[in-house]
Amino acid sequence: MPSATARKVELTTAAAAALFGVVAALYLAFGPVTTVSSCSATPGAPSVCETHTETLWESGVEPVAVAFLAAVAVAILLVPAMAWAHLAGYTGHARRALCVLAALLVVAAVLSGFSVGLLLLPAALLAVASAAASLSVEQTPDPATS
Repeated sequence: MPSATARKVELTTAAAAALFGVVAALYLAFGPVTTVSSCSATPGAPSVCETHTETLWESGVEPVAVAFLAAVAVAILLVPAMAWAHLAGYTGHARRALCVLAALLVVAAVLSGFSVGLLLLPAALLAVASAAASLSVEQTPDPATS
């Protein structure tokens, strides 16, 4: 892949990863993620059943889950920052950070499984694509460090 194309792919997929991550986080915070049903019966009367949806926060979230989601959100937002830093000339550290962030997002998506993981998977895969594109970007060596 030519370097100019790889640069565009790296930045585009990093930005898309952040966008998908933000959309997933907003859905998790404010979207209906659980359905609650309850029925009550009194003697001599028909039973009454109610069903409603709740957001993640309404259903009660453990502090560990909040910390996990916050860490994932920070990682997702760092992906485009590291892609930009890599293309701006901070080659070694930014590229390594981008690869580590992509790996962490994949691990987070796998560990959170079929609940949150399915929402994180697109952002994680786009971060992997950005990290892969960063590996094919040719960098000119910095004369100050050579």
